[in-house]
Amino acid sequence: MMPEINKEKIIDNRKRLVEYVRKQLIGPYSGADEVLHHAYRPADRYLMGKLYPVDSETADNEEDQEQENEAAAVGNEWSESPISLAFQRLPASMGLSFFLNGNGSVKVSVFGAKYSSTASVHAEFTWNKDRDAEAKAKLSSLKDNMDFAISFDIKIYDKKYKAFVTVDIDTSCDNESDADKAVKLINCFASKNIKLVSLVSKPLVSLVSLLSKPNVEKFWKRSDLSSDRAEFLLTAKDRNVDSVLGGGADLRSYWRPVKKGHLVTLTLVNVAMSKKGKQARIEDSRFQIGLEVFAAKGKITAYPRTYIKSLDEEEEELNIIYRDNISYAVGHGCSVEWDLDDKKEVSSLKTVYLPSKEVPEISPAIPGLDNRVMSLQLLANTEYPMNKLKKLLLGFIESYEVWLTEQKKDEVEAELSAAKARIIGRIEKAAERMRKGVLFLEKNQLAREVFTLANRAMLMQMVHSEFAKCRKGKGVTAEPDYFSEKFSGILWRPFQLAFQLLAIESVLNEKSDDREIVDMIWFPTGGGKTEAYLVLAAMEIFHRRLKHKEKGYGTAVLKRYTLRLLTSQQFERASRLICACETIRKGRPGLGAEPISLGLWVGEGSSPNAYTKATGTVGALEKHKEALNAEKPEIFFSLTACPWCGTSIYPESNDDDDCYGVKATETSFKIFCPEENCAFHDEIPVNVVDEHLYKYPPTLVVATIDKLARAAWDSRSRTLFGRRCNGENVIPPTLVIQDELHLISGPLGTVAGVYECAFDVLMGKPKIIAATATIRRAGEQVRQLYGRDVNIFPPPGMKSSDSFYSRQVPFDEAPGRLYVGCMGQGATAVYSQVQLSAAIALAPIELGFTTENGDGYWTQVTFHNSKRDLGKTMTLAEDDIPSRIELITKDGSKARNLKVIRELSANCRGEEIPQILDEMKIQMNNEEAIDILPCTNMLSVGVDIQRLGLMLINGQPKTTAEYIQATGRVGRGNFPGLVFAHYSPTRPRDRSHYETFFAYHDALYRAVEPTSVTPYAEPSLKRSLHASLIILMRHGAGLTENEDASRLNTNNEIQSKLLIKFRERIRAAAPFLNSPGAMTLLDERIKEWREKIEESQRSGKPLRFYARAGIQFSGLICKFENKIEGLWPTLNSMRHVDSECQIKVFGEGINR
Repeated sequence: MMPEINKEKIIDNRKRLVEYVRKQLIGPYSGADEVLHHAYRPADRYLMGKLYPVDSETADNEEDQEQENEAAAVGNEWSESPISLAFQRLPASMGLSFFLNGNGSVKVSVFGAKYSSTASVHAEFTWNKDRDAEAKAKLSSLKDNMDFAISFDIKIYDKKYKAFVTVDIDTSCDNESDADKAVKLINCFASKNIKLVSLVSKPLVSLVSLLSKPNVEKFWKRSDLSSDRAEFLLTAKDRNVDSVLGGGADLRSYWRPVKKGHLVTLTLVNVAMSKKGKQARIEDSRFQIGLEVFAAKGKITAYPRTYIKSLDEEEEELNIIYRDNISYAVGHGCSVEWDLDDKKEVSSLKTVYLPSKEVPEISPAIPGLDNRVMSLQLLANTEYPMNKLKKLLLGFIESYEVWLTEQKKDEVEAELSAAKARIIGRIEKAAERMRKGVLFLEKNQLAREVFTLANRAMLMQMVHSEFAKCRKGKGVTAEPDYFSEKFSGILWRPFQLAFQLLAIESVLNEKSDDREIVDMIWFPTGGGKTEAYLVLAAMEIFHRRLKHKEKGYGTAVLKRYTLRLLTSQQFERASRLICACETIRKGRPGLGAEPISLGLWVGEGSSPNAYTKATGTVGALEKHKEALNAEKPEIFFSLTACPWCGTSIYPESNDDDDCYGVKATETSFKIFCPEENCAFHDEIPVNVVDEHLYKYPPTLVVATIDKLARAAWDSRSRTLFGRRCNGENVIPPTLVIQDELHLISGPLGTVAGVYECAFDVLMGKPKIIAATATIRRAGEQVRQLYGRDVNIFPPPGMKSSDSFYSRQVPFDEAPGRLYVGCMGQGATAVYSQVQLSAAIALAPIELGFTTENGDGYWTQVTFHNSKRDLGKTMTLAEDDIPSRIELITKDGSKARNLKVIRELSANCRGEEIPQILDEMKIQMNNEEAIDILPCTNMLSVGVDIQRLGLMLINGQPKTTAEYIQATGRVGRGNFPGLVFAHYSPTRPRDRSHYETFFAYHDALYRAVEPTSVTPYAEPSLKRSLHASLIILMRHGAGLTENEDASRLNTNNEIQSKLLIKFRERIRAAAPFLNSPGAMTLLDERIKEWREKIEESQRSGKPLRFYARAGIQFSGLICKFENKIEGLWPTLNSMRHVDSECQIKVFGEGINR
């Protein structure tokens, strides 16, 4: 049995880990009186917190550095712009800027240290008792003769009649003669009566010894230059202080009048000048430096924002919501943190090199709510009276309305009154729709039954989600009593229940006024968005079956994602829900005879396209045979365990043939539970083979959005949209769920927006539910993607800390996610990463973490922005990082061995991903626990591994949304999140985030960038509009077969109606300026298609949608990368949006 979790100890360990990294990277690691072996230069030992002499050069890049300095100087002397010295590769200055109101003044404390090259001579003397007085007198005389030494220490042991002498000699000027002189004096001091027992010249540290001269060894000795922490008073008149930090630096300030105060820039400048062509002298550098600023007169207030106030409505609302999140300072070559007093005024500013900001946890819990209404057992109880349920639900909504009343009282500036009205209006609309949903449940008996069945399915799903993956014979096969006291604690989170009430009427009522609104769940990562929309999916599944009978068969819900890892993770959750729905169907005759099933529709890299081997592909049969012959079978079919009882679909080894839960033939494929007593031993209602999905359209389809591009090529997918092969069509999907909407942006979103037109028409405008944790300007994005308005739920309140359904948790109630910033000085980004990663990896060993209090900080998840950077880290983890660990560890025998390095990226094969996810759950006390996990944005969404608590972000992600999504993967369990953000000083964006680290993380969600989607720009339309047109005709107008390409006839009634709806859909989504161009291009594409038909008739080469080159047919479309086989180059995936171009370089072959 695992010991009880000690939250206080875990929080303390996180704090200790950060402090350990600070000492390793900034110092002093060994205390204020630290000494380092002379071979271990302080500039190499420490990564940050350093000031080099002006014009310092690195040993290997002197010429490049000179060019960089010349470019940076732009004709100005360094003395006229000292802050520019912070941008040197070896920075000679650092500082901060802030705003001081009135004609104020500030007090500034300067702190730092220097390291001096020192030799130490140790001697031991002994004497007889009768020579005691003589010996002590001579020792005193010896000290007087050592006036050239920087320190002389004598320790006399009276009763033992011996003494130890330590002499430290300054050798910073490469002069060892004083050390030799000290040795000679000691030798001369010895006599017949006072014996010299030993004479040793050595450093005081236990590192590898390197003799610089016989009998004399040097070391670096630290001197604290800020022990007194003197305060300097600065004003607009008295701006500068010369000779601080032992005379090695100047303190300068610039006071620029701004409005009713001054914008003040303080700069600490190293006054030493480096000799050209030589490395910087350590003695001229300063270490562990910093500034602390206090307002002596006046107040430090908000740092001025430099941009013109935007007229954008969303920006105005953000000004209200984040008005308490104020930035007070900006660092230059460093970062800045501040403390606020009881009046919320700045008490001090302090420069830091390892900035940290704890971001509060977002909780969905609402104190004081009646939990009965959130009980799934109650909501799933068909016997519970509607009048009592209505009372509970209305009371639940009234709590929201009480909060709304308080929001209305919140005062804002007059110029923001319109923005406040919009915020309040959205909250009122949400409350109104929730009440509308309760009324709909009361008046519509079918809706009440569907609501109850869906909640029962979710109750069953949540119960079975607790059954861990296990081998055959260990699964939980007995049917649980879902309504027992054991499961009475299963509750909805308030926002999840509220979203059901808000959306149910628009989901179940095809004529609802809110049907065409895209309802978007906007909630932080890990908050429960998935369950909030899964219950609506269950409602729609049951509703179609009960209302439309056989016409409600087929695919009811289309659930789409963007990344295959996200799809695989969500597929497992959805599979449990479908098993629950199928179990309910079997006991409820009105739900029809066709099984309720789930299908995974993704690329062949994650699931097979066919039963057996086809041209260029490997089918499910071959994949299964490959697993049967493997010593350790890897499942390629996404589902690793039975969703119902937890039994593994494949065994750990190939010893037991009865433990395989897959049956594959040349004409069929099914997954079943190997456990004979499981309810799904015959078949799990889940399939992953495209060929099977087209033949037996699943009720719920989980797909990657780019897979939809295949619809132009393969007409068999029409069955997923209600067009059955036997002609007995069913209702097309009536609910579309788009998770992680923020990812449908850029090139992918631009192309997807054009394809959406066809699918929207084919499905007859289904209800759309979206979900995301990070988005800006959602209205514009949704309009261009779906041609609809958007409703964000829960709507934000008047402050970012509280939207009623989500609130920031005070730190005294629960720890938040701690972000720590690191930007190396005088080192490459790779070397900085090695130092940081090694320190993080070694900390759990040297700090004595255990599985119970440190497991979350064992696996170092390292996030990268590109596969190239990931490849570098894979190499570093095998070589450089372990070498660094050996160098910095106190005890070499305890150096951490990085045994298990795993990669999680697009390089991984589909069958490897579930295995890696399982390995991520292995704890630190197991030799198979992952040490370092380099990954890309594949990790950013959908991954939920509770034990992970640590992440290193290697380079600021391209968007803040990506940053939030990635870092949201850690800190979900017992270990509060710890994120180290590693920045490169040569990247301006990285440097900006580092220098404003505290303010940036204080309002992370405000910094989310607006998404860019331009599907109706001319290049996008030219690339995709024809494919959307073909999908519409092949799936909706009956031009299904390849030879039907010649049957385009706009006079045909069906085709004509579809084209009218298609045009209307484009107009609804296209911006006003783009709409005419889209209509013109559509007419051109239709005209080109007709001309292609006429040409094929004249040439005698029959027209096909796709015809390979060199055969007797003419092709309408061709592969995008091979543009000679057809009229229109067409995408096979929405991700293949980049085209190649040829570059011709003139001048080749010219004689020189």
